[in-house]
Order: sequence, then structure tokens, then C-alpha cells
Amino acid sequence: MRARSCALAPVLAIAAAVACAPAASALGPNNGGNFDCTAGSPQVISQFANPQQIISGTGGLVCPEPGARTPGSFGPGQGSQSPPVRPVPGTPCHFDYETPVQFRLNGSTEQYHTIQPTSDAVSGIPLPSVNPLAPTFQDNGWQSLLLMSLGVQSQADRVYAMAGTNDLFWRWVFDGTWTTVGTQVLCVGSGPTHGWNTVCNVTFLAASDCFDVVPAPVPPVSAGAPVSALNVDLSAFLRGQFSGGTVSSLPNAHPDPGLTNIPTCFYVSGMTVNGRPADPSQDVFWEKVVEGPQVEPEGRHVYFVFVIHVSYQQTVWDFGDGTVVTIPRGGSSPETPPGPCGGVTGHQFEVAHTYTRYSTGDGFHVTATHAYGVDVTELWFDADSPPPHKLVFPNVIPPVGVPAVPLPAYVMPVVQEEGVPVGGG
Repeated sequence: MRARSCALAPVLAIAAAVACAPAASALGPNNGGNFDCTAGSPQVISQFANPQQIISGTGGLVCPEPGARTPGSFGPGQGSQSPPVRPVPGTPCHFDYETPVQFRLNGSTEQYHTIQPTSDAVSGIPLPSVNPLAPTFQDNGWQSLLLMSLGVQSQADRVYAMAGTNDLFWRWVFDGTWTTVGTQVLCVGSGPTHGWNTVCNVTFLAASDCFDVVPAPVPPVSAGAPVSALNVDLSAFLRGQFSGGTVSSLPNAHPDPGLTNIPTCFYVSGMTVNGRPADPSQDVFWEKVVEGPQVEPEGRHVYFVFVIHVSYQQTVWDFGDGTVVTIPRGGSSPETPPGPCGGVTGHQFEVAHTYTRYSTGDGFHVTATHAYGVDVTELWFDADSPPPHKLVFPNVIPPVGVPAVPLPAYVMPVVQEEGVPVGGG
């Protein structure tokens, strides 16, 4: 990689081509919820503004560095320039300048904002009348950081992440010759940019040859945000995401009732999460990114990444005859199902129950209610990071019950087993 001296115009549009940015990944190898994260694309802020289901074992959790979303912004407010020097006609003159760079996330687009020496509106080239001893600067407006990074998303992410805990200043230089002009000695530039240039390595914009980097006053945020910052009713959220499946039986109740003193088999099938088939033995995770309050005068916010971890715990069967059975995760039917029960395929749970009396009315009302536990992991970056701060909140709410259908119950008629006479007389 080679640093090069660039004309002024590329500051407004360094990129000649823009590559499509891959979607931000949010989850990494977790071994069942042992989460960690790396600093990366702030696009996850918009991607996970609402809880999104994430799949265990793929990708890597991304925790955004401190920043701000539109209409806010963050970064330094003042730049600097070389101190005045005594002019000597006929000798070279050189001046260094820094202009502050502001950043923000506009939706999912990383943007930057800076100023440049006043230039011609058509060509973008500095005007020859711009005096380096008392320069004037013009507003560039908000620009895409991806365009500035030649369409390479990882480079744009790197610059944005650097700005999260550092003040970035764009470096300008002016080179010319001290020249007597009338009664004054002025620093007069030459060439197509009239002496103005910016030194920027356009192949790796995180390099210091493009920016001067000064640590920003971002305080440590060791306390984290409360789980209430999720602003999600976790119990209602889970009930909206999970379905408890459908209860069936063998005999199938209608038209075949169960018999007393002979095991009846019950099943649950068709359980789903977020509308998709679910395996109760697999934990499920959602992620949401929450913007914290502003933490320092330059407009930065800390972003908290919450991972909602949901795990199946048990199923409670109520067989309607006063018998209630709780089968924990990984458990099996307390009563061994007879051989014919195993002939039913595609079910997720199987349990056997023997009724010792026949039913009255329409039958015994059978229910199956699954219980899910909820843990929350919170991660974030601040000026002390890496590594990221991490808090774990186990069992943040009581277990959430999700019933199987039909509701209010699966009706199982049971009739008296009748003896068959043997012989005559």
C-alpha cells in the first residue's frame, strides 16, 4: 500500500466504483449462549433495532463502537493550522491544517462530514485567491463513507469504528513560494490545485496518513443498561414467537375412545418458532441493539447489544382426571408407552397415561403446556474496550408457558373396558 498526494476533489468522491456491502452478521460460535463480540459494522444498529432471531454457531456477534444516529452526529468541532512564520521572499512556504471530521449513521449508511479549502463549484479545485495565511473553508455536506472507501465495507467500518473512541481530523497541506506581491509577501502556490493537497492512502483509509487521530473523551460505561432498556415485554414476545404444537392421541379420540386400564398415548407435533418448524431441544436466540444516552460532549452514544436466550425447560401434562405430570427437558414419559405408541412418527413429544375410570360428559380435558426460560446477555464497547463489557442476566422473567392446541383442551373420551365371556353355561 502506497500513500499518495491527492488533489482536493477526491475528498468529495474518492471512489470510482462502489461494491455491494454484505449484510452485517450478528452471531458467532456461542456453544449454547456463551456469547462474545467484536467491533464491527454499525449497520447492526438498524438491522437489530427490533429483536431479530439469530442462529447459533454461525458468524460473529458484532458490537458497534460508540457513535450516533441521524439527526445526531459525533466528532470534534474545531480543527487547527500551522502557526504563522516569518516570510522570506524566494524561499519555500509550507502550511499544515486539520479540519474536524464528523460521523453519523443514517439508517444503515455510514456517513462523514468535513470541510475543505474554498474551491470552484464546478471543478472542485481550490481557488487561486485562497490565502493560506488566512484560509477559508467550505462545507462538503454529508458523504457516504463507503464511497470514500472505494466501496469496501470493511474499510468504511474500520474508519467508523476508529471514530467511535477517537477524534479524526482531515489533514491538508499547502506548498508554495514566498512571493512579493505589491507591498506584501504572500505564500503563492502553483500547479493544478494552486498549492493545496491532501495526503490520503485511498487503499486503506484507517491509516494515519489520511487522518490525524486523537483519543476522544469517551468515559467508561461499566454499569451497562438495565434489561428494561430492551423495551420489550419478553413474556408477550415469546408467546407471539412460539407455538406449542398440536395434541393428538392413540386411540385418536374420535371415533376411537380410550379404554380404562389400558395406556392411552398422547403426542405433540408441529411446534414452531417465528413461524418455522422448531426442535425444542435447540435453544433460540434473538438480538436487539439499543442506543444508550449521550455520554460525552461531542455527541457519542454507547450501543448495547442484547441477546435474548430462550430455552425449553419442561412440559406439564394435565390428563383431566386429576393426574398432572411434569416432564423436564430431556426427560421421558413416566409411564412407559406400549409398543403400538411408537408407530406414530413426526411427533416431538410422546407420553402415556392409563385412565382407571371412564369419562363423563364429552371426555377428559387434556392439556399440554410447555415452559420456556429466558436469559439475557448484554455486551457493549466504550473507551475501555476491547474486550467488550459483558453482563449476563439469568432467568430475567419467570418461565413462560406456551400451550399446545386445541384450546381450551384436547377432549379424550374414555370408556369402560368390558370383559369377554369365555365358554358357555
